[in-house]
Amino acid sequence: MTDEKTMQQVIPLKLIHMDEVEATDTKWLWYPYIPYGKITIIQGDPGEGKTTLVLHLAAELTQGKMFGSEEQQEPVTVIYQTAEDGLSDTIKPRLIAANADCSKVLVIDETEQCVSMTDGRLEAAIQQTNAKLVILDPIQAYLGAAVDMHRANEVRPIMAHLGNIAEKYGCAIVLIGHMNKSSGQKASYRGLGSIDFAAAARSVLIVARDRGNPQIRVMIHAKSSLAPEGKPVAFELDKGNGFRYLGEYDGDPSELLTGSGGKKKGKLAEELLLHELREGAKSQKEILAKAEDCGISKRTMVAAKKALGVQSEKKSDGWYWSLPDGNDARMQECKDTESLHPCTLEKEERNGTDSEERAAAVYAAESCERAVAALDLIIHADEKNEMAISAQKLKDKILRYGKAFQSNGEDCVSVLLFQNEILPLLKILLVIVSVNVDVVTDYYPMIEHKKKG
Repeated sequence: MTDEKTMQQVIPLKLIHMDEVEATDTKWLWYPYIPYGKITIIQGDPGEGKTTLVLHLAAELTQGKMFGSEEQQEPVTVIYQTAEDGLSDTIKPRLIAANADCSKVLVIDETEQCVSMTDGRLEAAIQQTNAKLVILDPIQAYLGAAVDMHRANEVRPIMAHLGNIAEKYGCAIVLIGHMNKSSGQKASYRGLGSIDFAAAARSVLIVARDRGNPQIRVMIHAKSSLAPEGKPVAFELDKGNGFRYLGEYDGDPSELLTGSGGKKKGKLAEELLLHELREGAKSQKEILAKAEDCGISKRTMVAAKKALGVQSEKKSDGWYWSLPDGNDARMQECKDTESLHPCTLEKEERNGTDSEERAAAVYAAESCERAVAALDLIIHADEKNEMAISAQKLKDKILRYGKAFQSNGEDCVSVLLFQNEILPLLKILLVIVSVNVDVVTDYYPMIEHKKKG
């Protein structure tokens, strides 16, 4: 207590007049994900590709490049500190594979003493090298041995100090962290330790795996204090081809954060095109209308059309699309995995009985009827409650897909989107509010089924 009084007496009062403060624009290392002069956190579960993403980002920057851009910029010097991977057997090979200019990637020697966020060597290195990107991987390794990462009063001054360094030298500081296993919690606060980590960061990015396509990883903007949240972007990690940046992700990021996942919309769009055009040319208008019913945007369909080499032909009543020659392999792939692909539910009977897919479709639809009833219980309990608002959004989504199902008859795309995109999220929501969808008896006439006799 005496020390606090002494400190208060020693430090003179200084007031800042806001009319004298010069307004400045935020500068960006990677808009809108990583700002200069601020702290950014990239977090995710172990093995999801956080470090790989950051290393490839660093490699791009050392070459004066940036993901998804053809514009050449000034190469950036990077300071990279890691406590988890060896420099010679892991980091260097990864940098080489990413075509990094390794002369611009620097590491503070920790042989004699480990670096911490309050270590004077960190600021000295930034000042000496004019580094514009500093990466600390993982967060907890650079707090210092005496710091408890779960105590806000210990974390807050360290993060403030680090933020001051970033602002002083105009460099972007990126902290890589793991996520805890809590569910039902806001994603940006699922990082290990005190929430003051996320509170101090101006941007929080989460890397998650697309469960439907495990080689696809998605970076989601969970917090953005300086700009509108950026759209999710995807990258591919493949043993054969390594890292590949894919660009904007057209799936539902909320499902990735809850662990339910689903197929990437681009993949669904390709499968829909293969299915619709298997018998020959079809009206572009008809295809796009069906895609809209299934929650697939026109932009995604056009991208899938380009990927498959689908041809366009102008006729008297509009544009028609058709598959090019040489798509036999893709059609066979679709056929071979028809039980997994949502484009292959057959309308005809197999061996005189309904297909397994049709049985699954009926089950999904009936579940959705009960789901709407359960969601109504949540909504009517308190319409202004945050959980009720989430329930209303999910109900609207179910009804939208239900309408598509009803208008298209026994169409599989809508049905399997029910299963893959709605039901997993629904289960989580119902568990949170302790509602069991299986015991809800109020059925809503959302979808009609015509069972065969």
